[in-house]
Amino acid sequence: MWKQIIYPLLFLVIGGGNVLAQMPPTLPPRTPVVVSASLPLMFGDFCYLSGSTGSVTVSPLGVRTPGGSVVLMGGNVQQGQFEFNLLPGRIVVVRCAVMPPFMVSSMPPGVGNTRITDISFDLESGTYIERGNGYIRFRSNTGSNPLHRLYMGGTMEVGSALPSNPGVYRNDIQLIIEAY
Repeated sequence: MWKQIIYPLLFLVIGGGNVLAQMPPTLPPRTPVVVSASLPLMFGDFCYLSGSTGSVTVSPLGVRTPGGSVVLMGGNVQQGQFEFNLLPGRIVVVRCAVMPPFMVSSMPPGVGNTRITDISFDLESGTYIERGNGYIRFRSNTGSNPLHRLYMGGTMEVGSALPSNPGVYRNDIQLIIEAY
């Protein structure tokens, strides 16, 4: 009977400390990180017929296409680009700080406003898990390179229902990154 009490007590006194010392450390809670674009999404110059509606789309590859009665003109056009470092093999969720639809202004400010209705993403490296309007979920690089480039495209509505004027439109969209 006494052996049933003594042996467990000896184990706790002699070996229990070693077992407790091998517990994994308590990790701090994960905090989402907000990043700004290295290169902003730019829709370039365009115009449209009075009283009509349309759209301008810039793909994540930087290709611009008109919709409706929009006529594309010159001006700078580029997809948005974000760069950030991640540990390899993480599940990453990236989403817009403000989810579409949202308003943007023209450059110079005060000329007009319009609405972004769609945001899409493309990865330079990593493995896609899921994509949608304004977000992407992927697995980070499995190699030794921690740098990730994320390209962003979008669709902008213009027309008589919106107080938009022809001009150069761009937006400095911020993204929230969460890695697990």
